[in-house]
Amino acid sequence: MHYSAYNNAQRFYHKYCEQNIENKKVLDVGSYDVNGTMKPIFERAQYIGLDMEGGPNVDVVGSSHEIPFKDNYFDIVISSSCFEHDDMFWVSFNEMCRVVKPGGLLYIQAPQNGPYHGWPGDNWRFYADSWKALEKWGRKSGYEISLIESYIDETTPAPDYEGHRIWNDSVGIYRKRDEEVKFDLKSIEVGHHNIKYRGVKTLKCPFDYVTYQMIINQIKPDLIIEIGTHYGGNAFYLADILSLINDNGKLHTIDIDEYDGVEILDKHPRIKRFLGGFENYDLSNIKGFNKILVIDDGSHVYEDVLKSLIRFKDVVSVDSYFIVEDGILNELGYSDRYNGGPLRAINEFLENNDQYVIDRTWCDFFGRNATFNPNGFLKRVK
Repeated sequence: MHYSAYNNAQRFYHKYCEQNIENKKVLDVGSYDVNGTMKPIFERAQYIGLDMEGGPNVDVVGSSHEIPFKDNYFDIVISSSCFEHDDMFWVSFNEMCRVVKPGGLLYIQAPQNGPYHGWPGDNWRFYADSWKALEKWGRKSGYEISLIESYIDETTPAPDYEGHRIWNDSVGIYRKRDEEVKFDLKSIEVGHHNIKYRGVKTLKCPFDYVTYQMIINQIKPDLIIEIGTHYGGNAFYLADILSLINDNGKLHTIDIDEYDGVEILDKHPRIKRFLGGFENYDLSNIKGFNKILVIDDGSHVYEDVLKSLIRFKDVVSVDSYFIVEDGILNELGYSDRYNGGPLRAINEFLENNDQYVIDRTWCDFFGRNATFNPNGFLKRVK
């Protein structure tokens, strides 16, 4: 590593990297110590040196054409005085783009000038336009990479011990975009398992969280029957909404067994728990209530959902709803596990019961069936 290469790496470090460097992972591509390395500059970081052969300052032996780390792993990826030796530097560039995190930085330095110096070969020189061309290549390859700075160092003098070689270091600095929006149904499924309300798990799609409070405000039920208490977070949420819109609103939440910690619901004045499953829920409990809404978040198995629809179809008030949750299971690939699941039960139920219709207002609120309850907002019309 010649003097100006080290000097430019220091400049990059102080301008872009120094803050919170202790918590950043840094990959040095081509880290073998030949007359110096960048490790002293990044000594406070979580530094890893990668090179194609073992030796001084090499932590991992591997090819830059197949960097042996997972996607989006490093905060900073650096390479100094290597691209001129790389017979396919564009492949290495793509690999560096792959392993750097969104929002992370790439730093590449290579000579614009200078004599032949094979290690093992000397294939390229890099002009100012080279870094813009690499940006285009990276984007064409699918990486949201932006060139944020590039320059030719024509001012740093070579020290006496390096002789009169003039490298005119060419430097390209990139940032991987962190504005990328990337999600799908599976990522929402994973996230919904971690949603909590008042510190208690709810297992609820955020889209439905929003529409439920709108439905409750519209109907203003004095009783909500929830089939499937689970951890209790959704019961808390529904009961709190009831508290805001109905002075006398109550929530009956039903499950087969009791989850650990669910007894905390007993402290809520609007909530009453029932065990033994919906089939053993005494329908005399609904006496005295005028506007009733039912939500089935139980087993989701076709047979159970159909039974709950038949058992509670006359309980729901006219103009209120029977909400059948998690028909999305079919779209997620779980149809066989649930024997067709809620959607099969809904279809069969509607064929024989004309007092209910699918309310597309809520099914399609965020887009066609953009809910975990596709076709599951059943409005009683007579």
